[in-house]
Amino acid sequence: MGEGCSRILDELWERAVKAGASDVHFDPDPEGWSIRFRVSGELRPAARWDLRTGMEAAQRIKLLARMDIAEKRVPQDGGLRLAVGGREVAMRVATLPTVRGERLVVRIHSPWAAGAGLESGPEGRAEDSVWDRWLRCLEAPHGLFLVAGPTGSGKTTSLYRVVAEWVRRGECVVTFEDPVEREISGAHQVELRPARGFDYRRALAAGLRQDPSALAIGEIRDADAAWAAVHGALSGCRVVATIHARGPGDVWQRLYRWGVTPGELSGSLAAVLTQRLRPKGCPLCRRRRRGNAAGGVATPRQPERCPRCAGRGRVGFEVLYHLTVLQGRGDGREEEGRRRPSGRFQGVIEDPDGGGEVCEMVEEG
Repeated sequence: MGEGCSRILDELWERAVKAGASDVHFDPDPEGWSIRFRVSGELRPAARWDLRTGMEAAQRIKLLARMDIAEKRVPQDGGLRLAVGGREVAMRVATLPTVRGERLVVRIHSPWAAGAGLESGPEGRAEDSVWDRWLRCLEAPHGLFLVAGPTGSGKTTSLYRVVAEWVRRGECVVTFEDPVEREISGAHQVELRPARGFDYRRALAAGLRQDPSALAIGEIRDADAAWAAVHGALSGCRVVATIHARGPGDVWQRLYRWGVTPGELSGSLAAVLTQRLRPKGCPLCRRRRRGNAAGGVATPRQPERCPRCAGRGRVGFEVLYHLTVLQGRGDGREEEGRRRPSGRFQGVIEDPDGGGEVCEMVEEG
């Protein structure tokens, strides 16, 4: 693990951040290592390393992420912070032992997602947008508020936006995470240690003694996390958490399977924000097509050598939100005894270059 390996990794991180990659995959095989970037939801080949270079790079990443470099038989998680392009970038590292060797996935948290955009959220939303209604629901004195969606749909970013908003209002916020993915100034973030007996149940008991205004749970993925989320809300706190689910119906089923009773769920759950990602069309290619159409020039369906999207026609994502508020909860505008979904989708366009714009898409029914 000499200077050559460090230089190769530094160049790889710079390429990944410049390309707007959300994840970097390190895949071993009998002949070497394949490196791929996930950009706009697609895995793109980035490099090909020999076996020695790949092994040295994997060991260095695990060392920087404070993992056990000698352990390759069980999955591990870790994190690191690196200076890339003059800015500090937070990364989460996850390993997985496979029959071909130990593969790694490094998730890159972009400076935009962790910086000003996290605290203030996207600008230019309509007054009655879904996100604003979601924030109004979170002003309730107690209740469980869930952010649902598939893997990679931006649930954690939405969770941290809520935490940052609570901190901005001067509230005492305690988070329980396994592991902590991003640090938020002013929030009291707790990293669980299940192997040492510090699990969600012990964390909840200790956290409630800190007189919190609100609690946040990084992800509900087992019965212990579900128990902590529900009982934290039943204790009189506001609790926000993420959960892998396709929609509100899937949320109920998963919580029931984890031992949450119907009475506990009806007494705690206040709202569910479901979100999805949709690729955004490349604006440069769109302008070119419009210009060519105005000049009567035929344009191929697939752009060629576009400097912005590399010919794929997509840059970044639109995030589609759908809010379901349960009866009598939320901002107080729901009629008693009714369960009223919002019926509206909010699209937030995130740009890998750090910019952003907002569009509103309405879908009734």
